[in-house]
Amino acid sequence: SNINVNVHAKYAGAGTVGTATIAAAAYLLASTGAEGSTLIATAAQTIGTTAADYAFVITGTGLVPGNRILLSVTAVIQETATGGALVTTVGSIRIG
Repeated sequence: SNINVNVHAKYAGAGTVGTATIAAAAYLLASTGAEGSTLIATAAQTIGTTAADYAFVITGTGLVPGNRILLSVTAVIQETATGGALVTTVGSIRIG
């Protein structure tokens, strides 16, 4: 079955924000450590200045107990003026 991944995050700081997104990727790892194609089809989501949950779904087709999965979370915060200092904070990641 599918696996839900909830990333609790926000961005903060001074500056003029252009793009502000967060995305997750998950890869099935082979016994050699090689990674397969991504198991998450959920698109990147717009992230805000208030901490919130961003939901992603790992497609469970073909997964079996004991599989190893590599999970990564990527945030893109674009500052469109000069001199801004914007940061992303990930407060937690819930898997289940």
